[in-house]
Amino acid sequence: IPSGRSDIQVFAYTQKGLWCWSNAGFIYDRVNDEVTVIDVLVDAKQTQLLVDEIRRVAPSSAKFKNLIYTHCDIDHWGGQQVAYDLFETVYAAGSGCERAMREWSQGHETALRSIAIGHYLWETIGSSLVETLASTSLTSRVLQFSPRIAESLVAVLAKLNAAELFAPFEFDKMSFEKERYPTYLVQGRETIQVGNADVHLIPMGVPSHSDHDLVVHIPEAKTVFAGDILFNSVTPVVWAGTFEDCQAALAALDDIPDVSLYVPGHGAIADRSLIEDLRGYWKYLESETQTCFELGLPEEACAVLVDSGLPPKYRQWGDPERLVINIMMEYRKRKLPSSSSSVNKFEFIAKQMKHVLLSK
Repeated sequence: IPSGRSDIQVFAYTQKGLWCWSNAGFIYDRVNDEVTVIDVLVDAKQTQLLVDEIRRVAPSSAKFKNLIYTHCDIDHWGGQQVAYDLFETVYAAGSGCERAMREWSQGHETALRSIAIGHYLWETIGSSLVETLASTSLTSRVLQFSPRIAESLVAVLAKLNAAELFAPFEFDKMSFEKERYPTYLVQGRETIQVGNADVHLIPMGVPSHSDHDLVVHIPEAKTVFAGDILFNSVTPVVWAGTFEDCQAALAALDDIPDVSLYVPGHGAIADRSLIEDLRGYWKYLESETQTCFELGLPEEACAVLVDSGLPPKYRQWGDPERLVINIMMEYRKRKLPSSSSSVNKFEFIAKQMKHVLLSK
């Protein structure tokens, strides 16, 4: 990424894919021969590839100085064991990051077993059973015989399919023997020096994708690393806020002056038009969900209705059925506005996969 000056170099590290194929970035400080990294990746294997790329681009003498987390979903910090001890300071917004890390580490073994078992069962029987159900009249006969059995069968298959999404990653090699948490909590907008350049750390201040989203603004490069406030050509997902909150986060992002490039948490680097695209998506879901509320529809029926009329612009994004998660989270927040930001994300992803299977 062009920086407009000679003392820093700014790089984005982007990946293609859906769940957990996230982006990262780094700034090389030529003055002090130091590297500031923005997010790591989902597991040790992927993070090592990131570190190797940094070593390839920056001089071998360069010291790892700062690590900045845009938020602490597993795909943005899971591989930190590879690099954590290299950094002097690890930044994150507020206390939400450490809480998210602790929740994952405490439930890691259970999650790992679920993913491993689910992957095995999906590979051995799940995928072929879905193909059989989709290509024959067996589904309709099961539904006629016992809707309850059919519902249970689809729910089980959905969980197996959800586990398959995470099969490419080496969660079994994650280490929690040593606690690795942020060492500096950003409570409000702060500026750190990288070389002679200012780098702004800006907490969003509103729950949206997470309850501790932070963006990194590099004025000299006219660039913002936006974390999962932004998704490009991949359907965004909200875990902590409402659709209104998501629009507020985008507005805060849009208020940052003189920005030409945005590095999203997932997908390709973009310009400001991406903010408008996502603003339109959240407005659309907000309007459609409000209609569901007025009609008294339950959340799953609302998701089916909204999905059936999803505009082609949003249908072409990767994983458009994530709207199921988004609508269920909106229902949750409307019914329980003060509900905890802690959610069983795997259960919500399984509900998305259930919707996908029932659509076949």
